[in-house]
Amino acid sequence: MTEFDELFEATVFPGADVPEEIREQARGIRHEVWRSKDVSGPPVILLHELDGLGEACRSLAVHLRNQGFRVHLPGFFGGLAPDSKWRGRIHTAKGMTKVCVRREFACIATKKTSPVSDWVRALAADIVRVDQPERGVGVIGMCLTGGIVLATVAENAVGAAVAAQPSLPWSPETSRWPVNRAVRQYSLGMADDHLYDAIKSGTPVLTVRFDDDPKYPIERFELVERCFNAQVLRVPTTAVGERDRKKLHATLTGAFRSDGVYGQIEAASMAAVGEVVKFLRSHIGQRPAGGAGFGGSVKTVKTRPGPASGKS
Repeated sequence: MTEFDELFEATVFPGADVPEEIREQARGIRHEVWRSKDVSGPPVILLHELDGLGEACRSLAVHLRNQGFRVHLPGFFGGLAPDSKWRGRIHTAKGMTKVCVRREFACIATKKTSPVSDWVRALAADIVRVDQPERGVGVIGMCLTGGIVLATVAENAVGAAVAAQPSLPWSPETSRWPVNRAVRQYSLGMADDHLYDAIKSGTPVLTVRFDDDPKYPIERFELVERCFNAQVLRVPTTAVGERDRKKLHATLTGAFRSDGVYGQIEAASMAAVGEVVKFLRSHIGQRPAGGAGFGGSVKTVKTRPGPASGKS
């Protein structure tokens, strides 16, 4: 039994005990969620990357749990990914096929919000309903799910969001149609009305990017900063040879990937994880005595989901 197996237990959301209002918000989508046991700290939803609930993602979840957060780890591709490299890739391919068939992720569209974002919002609302945290839920998205968190910030239950290397909509470096590529680089993968509500919410956002990452174009990185008044975290890649820098994408789980090029960037990636922990503590951590002492804003949330404009 691994450390993750000892510290986390699986359930399915939404379950039978979830109120009908939140079940409707989840839009009929159901997924397994691994929750950390015996931790009563600030709640965090950690959304996995394209390779699913692999060893690196599970290690990041354990690390966040050990930092005092109550971690909720959804599995969109069906169960934990095998540790074997090739079996893990097969698992991810099968899971991604299922997700594409169900159309939970809008991987290509530039003006469509991924339906799975409503499921994440419902999960956040239910966590607030059950645990009643004082300052809401933190949501971390990475790669495939990096942009999903931007669509969740209009949810009143979400107290802070981390968009790590959001790669949707996909914008390949090479394309027959440069105009189409430019449109994708400047897109956040959300419908205009959802984007407006998300920006209006004022939820604190941190976005993270490796300096030379082509999968998270610099144009999109700067757009997130402008639209959400986001804090930005640029992870340097100077420790890696110039030819290998564009291979780097996993800013946070890279700290737990010791193979290949990530072994050379481990310290910088772990430093990025540390900054994410500080950001979350400042915005959803326990309110200090007197309401002061954190670097971030102090925000109180309702215990029921409300309209985007109802955040306080």
